[in-house]
Amino acid sequence: MKRAICAIIALTAAALTLMLLGCAKDSGPGRDNQYDTGSLLQVTSLTSGDGGASSTWTIDVFQQPWCGDSTGDPEDFYDATFNVTFENLAPDHLSISQTGILVESYSIAYSTIEPTQPALKPKTNIAINQYLEPGTPLNVNGLLLMTIATKFEFMAFGNPFAFPVYKCTITFHGENDYGYEVTATASVFVVLGAYDNC
Repeated sequence: MKRAICAIIALTAAALTLMLLGCAKDSGPGRDNQYDTGSLLQVTSLTSGDGGASSTWTIDVFQQPWCGDSTGDPEDFYDATFNVTFENLAPDHLSISQTGILVESYSIAYSTIEPTQPALKPKTNIAINQYLEPGTPLNVNGLLLMTIATKFEFMAFGNPFAFPVYKCTITFHGENDYGYEVTATASVFVVLGAYDNC
């Protein structure tokens, strides 16, 4: 009971922190060579998911060794993922681009303002390889946000019962039909913790 009350207090504080940090996400267009290329890679939506849920800002980093049933099996444990929507605009943000974009890969940097929680290693060059047509949004679901290995990395030095807030900054890399590089950066805030998914 005491643990449940502490968890509720921590979650409430984390939720308030997320609201102050920008309602859990912010996004922005790529800026590299946009006027030279005629292409503007825009992230219009970014949502995180974990534990089989496609949209949640809570990430379970502690696997319960036993769910209390007759099977004796541990809690189901997953890589955290994210869903993203891209648009391909001209640099004026209004008209449709005249060239498509191959969104090739992305990298993730993790950061937290909480000094007692560990820094997590960034992830680089994660493949997407999805083609974005001019004027047609592209939805890509189930991309890796935080692997089980990164969760274990947190658990080695972090405290899941403190429910720390982490910012995941994601930079997408692509190339348009003329061979010019384009990028876009967006971010999502998540709360790491010991959530019971039994």
